[in-house]
Amino acid sequence: MKRTMIFLPSVMHQGLKRLAVERERSVAELIREAVVRTYREDLEDIQDAEHELAKYKKGLEYALYRAKRLKG
Repeated sequence: MKRTMIFLPSVMHQGLKRLAVERERSVAELIREAVVRTYREDLEDIQDAEHELAKYKKGLEYALYRAKRLKG
């Protein structure tokens, strides 16, 4: 997990602190949940693209390896 810093208006911060106490959660947990809810689909798309790129690179590396072996 990585640490990041955000600036919130005082009223929002106070409200989040109250909500965190009510839900027995930390402010950080509430913020992480909000980010996931807001960007879930985009984050999944990024993960899918990274997975497909890794598969493509692996296939390309194998193709280059085979071409090199066939020449030599």
